[in-house]
Amino acid sequence: TTLPWPPPIRAWWLRRLGATIGRQAVIHRCHFINLEVHGFGALRIGAGAHIGPECMLDLAQPIDIGDRVALAPRVTILTHADPGESAVRERHPRTEGPVVIEADAWIGSGATILHSVRIGSGAVVGAASLVRADVQPGQTVAGVPAHDIPDIA
Repeated sequence: TTLPWPPPIRAWWLRRLGATIGRQAVIHRCHFINLEVHGFGALRIGAGAHIGPECMLDLAQPIDIGDRVALAPRVTILTHADPGESAVRERHPRTEGPVVIEADAWIGSGATILHSVRIGSGAVVGAASLVRADVQPGQTVAGVPAHDIPDIA
């Protein structure tokens, strides 16, 4: 499902559909998948958060985006992995879990966050990174898979 309206109307509609959206959250045109189980009730976006254009949020399990979190364009958040009926299902059964992004984190353009990951407060995830493990508060990670990198400031 894609919501085509401008950010203030999009936030209003998401609230009406069951999501928890904080004050002054900006939600650009993005995509929501796997609404069948929890619907938009699985989505919480904190006050002052910014969800960039073309982000994809998988609501098979809850996604909790904290206050003032910034998701750059095309960030993907996946709350499950499922090979379907493929023979690899025996080796890789369906897995799922919520994703939590704590306050003041910044997720770079094109990053992918996998299920059951917690990104700590003030953490930074570099563009095009694949996050498959927790990121500690204040930590900066980048790469595929994402790994710790020193701040350059």
